Amino acid sequence: MTAQIHEPLLLDGEWTSMASEPPLPQRHPRVVVASEEMQKTASRIIFSTACWRRYRGTWEIRDGQLV
Repeated sequence: MTAQIHEPLLLDGEWTSMASEPPLPQRHPRVVVASEEMQKTASRIIFSTACWRRYRGTWEIRDGQLV
């Protein structure tokens, strides 16, 4: 079993990471599918066995919420 890449997290002004990811909200306007061109030039890590979810999010705790 391959360990999965961590998600970057900005917490109290300091960068750390999360070993797992929260579920993405369905049909949210800020969640978009990468264009064909972006998919062609995407980093190899997104298509490796270390990233089965096929994306890498960046997160922040802001006003007590994960955004």
